[in-house]
Amino acid sequence: MNDRILIVDDEDSLRLSMKMRLKGAGFDVEEASDGEQALDKIRENQYDVVLLDIKMPTLSGLDALPMIVQTSPKTDVIMMTGFADFSDAIECLKAGAKDYLVKPIEVTELVTRLKTLLRTRQSERELQTVQHHYSSILFYDLFGPLMTIRDIVHSANNVREKDQEALLAYATELSEQLSSKVRGMLDFTHIESGVLALNRKKFDIAKLVNQICDRQRILAQKNKVSLEKVVQQKLHSSHCDGEKIEQVLNYFLTAAIQNSERGAEIKVSAANKAGDNQVKDQVQVSVRSSNSNVQEEDLSILFHKNGKPVDGRNTKLQETVLNLAIAKRLIEAHGGLFWIGPKEKKSIQYNFSIPVA
Repeated sequence: MNDRILIVDDEDSLRLSMKMRLKGAGFDVEEASDGEQALDKIRENQYDVVLLDIKMPTLSGLDALPMIVQTSPKTDVIMMTGFADFSDAIECLKAGAKDYLVKPIEVTELVTRLKTLLRTRQSERELQTVQHHYSSILFYDLFGPLMTIRDIVHSANNVREKDQEALLAYATELSEQLSSKVRGMLDFTHIESGVLALNRKKFDIAKLVNQICDRQRILAQKNKVSLEKVVQQKLHSSHCDGEKIEQVLNYFLTAAIQNSERGAEIKVSAANKAGDNQVKDQVQVSVRSSNSNVQEEDLSILFHKNGKPVDGRNTKLQETVLNLAIAKRLIEAHGGLFWIGPKEKKSIQYNFSIPVA
């Protein structure tokens, strides 16, 4: 659906000219001849932007602006003014208008201003979505473990030494989980804002896969699943941020282990992948679980053009989606590919490939 614009001006010729030019630029445009007519339309329809003339009979732009802001707070307003009304335009900005244009209005500049404003609106909406999601995580996923750690500390002095060790080990585990969640949240916001920097160096992917599998095998055994690794001999190195790729592989294995049924077989493979005239040689890493609770529809949001983590049916799935969303963006930041599949019955496979050094 095209962005909806409402032009409010008492000059018929100006409205018609602007309407035709904006329609030609791809906008969905309606018009009103004064403030009262504009308010009637705004009460019945939702507009992205209102172009509002300051000086009009019946109800001026100055008087209509606060009513528009109150009636449709999600609608942005750009004031249209003459040189003599410049001080009024400043007052309108203070009253809630997003911008102003001085007549006569150059349509090319108007289209540029509109597109800039609309891009900003979209970015703000996406940021609010992410912030809402993280607020939920802060309450449900962080608050509970923090209270548990507090209770452990209060109880530690009143139990046997053997029980103290068990409690402190549990507190340590919870602390590490919290640290991982907070780091993941920060990484995601940095990636989304485009400020995440990659520290690229020549990196030994084979060594990384072996190390992580050895560490994660303990968790796999605890969850009653087996873990196998198959690493191709003479696996290529990659020019990448080693810490970020380690994070991605940890996310893959955690997603596989935590969401697998008991007795599942998890296989980690790493192999060279030949490129072609358009794609450089790659290193491909895959993590496959033979019996997973994760469904394809649970992860479909990852491949939406504006994919954001969404609330899952449970905390474990919610964490999986968030971690995989971060992993996808980290791999794409390296110029690599992220995908899930092939999917067969209860099995699922997480994959990434990145260019070699």
